[in-house]
Amino acid sequence: MIKVQSSVIDSIGHEGKALTVRFLSGRVYRYRGVTRDVFEAFLAADSKGTFFNLKILGLYPFSDVSEPRGRAPRSAA
Repeated sequence: MIKVQSSVIDSIGHEGKALTVRFLSGRVYRYRGVTRDVFEAFLAADSKGTFFNLKILGLYPFSDVSEPRGRAPRSAA
């Protein structure tokens, strides 16, 4: 996981075609089918929350992998 500068996202990671996003709330979600190019664009984005909302949220299937299990993420704006 790589720490990022964001008001809502703590860190992101990528393995295979899975993107993992840890939010400042402590929730962790894994998004399937995310390419390395999308991950690298996410890392380079000036606003991680805006990128997440426009390019990740609602576009990829996801799983809550945090403990304990919880609700899906809301908009990161």
